[in-house]
Amino acid sequence: MEKKKNFRRKRGNKHGKTNWAQRRKMAKNRQGGDSKDQTGVDMRDIYPQKEMVLDNVKFDLYYRRLLDPLFKSNGATTPEEIVANKDADFEEFRAKLKEKLPITFRVNPSCIGYEAVTDLLSSDTFIKDWAEKNKDNPDMQAKESKEQVLTTEEMENLKFKLFDFYPDKLLYELPLAREVLRKDRILASIHKFVQKSNDSGLLTRQEIVSMIPPLLLDVKPHHKIYDACAAPGSKTAQLLEFGLKELHGKNVTLNPGFVIANDADDSRANMLAHQMSRFNYGCIVNHDAQNFPTLHYQAGTSAFKSLDISNFDNRVYFDRIVCDVPCSSDAAIRKIPKKWETWDPIDGAALHPLQLKILLRSLLMLKPGSEDSYLTYSTCSLNPIENEAVVYAALKKLNEHGENGEEFEIVDCRDKLTSFKTRPGLCKWKVYDSISRQSRRRAKKEAAKEEDTKKEGENDEKDQSKEEEKKLEKAKEYKTASFEEYFREYTTHDGIQDENRKKKFKPSFFPPEGTEEEIEAKYHLSRCIRVFPNDQDTSGFFIVLFRRKPLTRVQTETAEEVKKAEDENTVVPVQKPLTNMMRCDPKDPDIEFIQSYYGLTEDFPLDQIFTFSTSMNKLLMINKGLSDLLYADQDKSLNLIAGGAETFIRNTSKKFSGTECIYRISQNGIYHVYPFMTKRIFYVNMETFLLVLNNDRIQIENIPEGDFKNEIDSLSCGCFVVVVKIDENREEALTLHRHHAHINIMVSELNLHRIRTCLNKHF
Repeated sequence: MEKKKNFRRKRGNKHGKTNWAQRRKMAKNRQGGDSKDQTGVDMRDIYPQKEMVLDNVKFDLYYRRLLDPLFKSNGATTPEEIVANKDADFEEFRAKLKEKLPITFRVNPSCIGYEAVTDLLSSDTFIKDWAEKNKDNPDMQAKESKEQVLTTEEMENLKFKLFDFYPDKLLYELPLAREVLRKDRILASIHKFVQKSNDSGLLTRQEIVSMIPPLLLDVKPHHKIYDACAAPGSKTAQLLEFGLKELHGKNVTLNPGFVIANDADDSRANMLAHQMSRFNYGCIVNHDAQNFPTLHYQAGTSAFKSLDISNFDNRVYFDRIVCDVPCSSDAAIRKIPKKWETWDPIDGAALHPLQLKILLRSLLMLKPGSEDSYLTYSTCSLNPIENEAVVYAALKKLNEHGENGEEFEIVDCRDKLTSFKTRPGLCKWKVYDSISRQSRRRAKKEAAKEEDTKKEGENDEKDQSKEEEKKLEKAKEYKTASFEEYFREYTTHDGIQDENRKKKFKPSFFPPEGTEEEIEAKYHLSRCIRVFPNDQDTSGFFIVLFRRKPLTRVQTETAEEVKKAEDENTVVPVQKPLTNMMRCDPKDPDIEFIQSYYGLTEDFPLDQIFTFSTSMNKLLMINKGLSDLLYADQDKSLNLIAGGAETFIRNTSKKFSGTECIYRISQNGIYHVYPFMTKRIFYVNMETFLLVLNNDRIQIENIPEGDFKNEIDSLSCGCFVVVVKIDENREEALTLHRHHAHINIMVSELNLHRIRTCLNKHF
């Protein structure tokens, strides 16, 4: 008998390869995206999705008791009134967590002419006018927009809401759920505007609460900044925006400040690359934040020369640190509704040790001896075990057992958040353990039995009514569940009898001993900031601002010892590989060509040009501060993923053949180069600038007569730059290419959208 062949289904297509495009589409369908098949039939109508249950009895019981001091009593005096008012506040809190978040975003202040965008968004009629203006524009219509979701009256009253606690009119909210904006036919152009503006870096879509940590740090251009857990990069982009908004011209490239964005997950670290592609101000590294390497500035660099010689220490420290640690994310449950089904307090307990290690390492990298060094610790968690317990444990370890006494303190920063509602941190908290695992297993078995009974009695109205009665009984039982059914309390770590639980529940989980007044006087835990979702329609959030106090130690090093330390750390800056990123040799023929072809001035920092490949097809520019930092990595301990702005691109296309232009200037890096250019750069008026901005290709014979036409006529084929003055301090620049009979703009569609929107008032 012939043996049957065993046909096993291979993963992927018939060639055994994975069709990633198909996989992404399937994933999108599972997430509630475009679920229609090729015939236009919505598969969700044929196979209805299971309705998500936005409830969890353990969540309610746990946080109603644990966060009781934070719920408002509204001035009640009797115990009954206090409990009733707090219950009402908790119900508002709980109800808001079940709603979808509104759309929020900020305008990028480092974009030249960003004020034009804030003026547009501040207009009460912008949404209506923009929708009317672009209703027939195919480029401003989103594919998903098929129906009219909002009524005419709702459309008339719809406008962007400005938050005044954020400076310079940069923060806005559109009071709609994301799904409504995506589906509404009339709002299609607004949806597309927000999408394109976000992709181009003009706007950044981000939750309001997530924007608070960088805002509290009051970032300045000269600051050295470290983002410990940076992905997906919205806070990193915010730090870069703050750092660059006051820089113009050559200062962008010669600035001593920088941003290091770190993430332990290499795939998430790569996500940061898009956020930072336009900035020469930062780099992306891949390290466990709790074990971030120590770097030392090398003698001969400007950073080394600026060190305080009286307290000689050439380690790299940071002026500002953002420590937004991995957490259980239960405060962000509005955007992660699946967490209602899976929530358990053990999630926070499991992450506490990692959070504490990251905070301790980050605090020790904060610059000592300065009035101006701050760190924000934040989570999107409600659990005190991830919040106040971590803060208290870090202060206790560093202040009570450190070398320099009480070196770190919590700063009261509520005055920086005027008109934004916050609640204080907890001074005391309870430690509870979940005991409901067996209960959940029993509930699943009962639910399965009920489901079988339901199927058997589908056609029997009498049986069906009995099933409904059972469900009502279950719901009643759910509402009347007692705290003791689900949790046990641990008053001390030594009091935990179960050895396995004792290992999971660390001593640092527990609150400090003493009265609340004594604890507050010593640790100031009430200065921590908690954001509740029902206070201003946000997610929940926890933030604390640390300051490292100036050191008071007396200098012990003699002049000879300081000189010896300097000599030991003296390194002549030379080309050396920095992980997979290499510093270009200033004497390389390609670099010498760039300097000569574009007439770069003598103060142009050639040693700040980097590449990721020996072919040097793409050259990146980093600023002075980042260059000094990379010189400090003599042991190649930094796992560098990306850094700098793409500035020079080798011309390999056939359409550039026959020209002497070996490298063209990238629009992403143009702002770091043109202030140093003396050749192939033309300063034009706004009329000429708009002419080249709005035409991808212009025949030279059609350029209006004048200075610009004369300059183009005498220009050889190759890359060139045009610049227009926006105001006294700011200029906008475009990179173009001159061919034999025409010129064309070398700018991506997204960059064009950003520039055109910022220059909207000139059209």
